[in-house]
Amino acid sequence: MQVWKLPDGLSFAEAREELKSRTSSPGEPPSQGCVVLDVSSGSPAETAGLKPLDVITEINNQKIVDFVDFQKILSPMGPSAEVNIKVWSAGKVKSIKAVLTDVGKASL
Repeated sequence: MQVWKLPDGLSFAEAREELKSRTSSPGEPPSQGCVVLDVSSGSPAETAGLKPLDVITEINNQKIVDFVDFQKILSPMGPSAEVNIKVWSAGKVKSIKAVLTDVGKASL
């Protein structure tokens, strides 16, 4: 799974505007989180139901503000660790479970 690492100069507010323009959902994207850019076929992320342009807002009840939080939470976990993810997807908030694959990497 590839997530959006916001480069210097691009705010999450700008990312939200991009999400609004790329999705047809009536709901507002969250003001913080980690945007999913790509989901590999057959990956745990795909199995869990994550889709491009989903916004991960929590992992194991810990808020995700940006990619740094995403990586900080997942990196110490080993392969086969199960995580609970709260995600904004096409205007709706849903909770899903996923299993990590790579040790020491933020990889779903």
